[in-house]
Amino acid sequence: MHKIKIDKAYEQAKAIIKLEGFKLTSEDEKIIKAVITGKLKREKFIGSLQKQR
Repeated sequence: MHKIKIDKAYEQAKAIIKLEGFKLTSEDEKIIKAVITGKLKREKFIGSLQKQR
């Protein structure tokens, strides 16, 4: 994915998350960008979050 598209997708995700009342860390940014670029599968990421509960 093109860097500008990745950055735009990240900024949109960040805005939605902020509207929900959450703040993102630099680690969150890395994970979100990994999902956007396909380096991390969305399902695997969601699964890892569910295991943390």
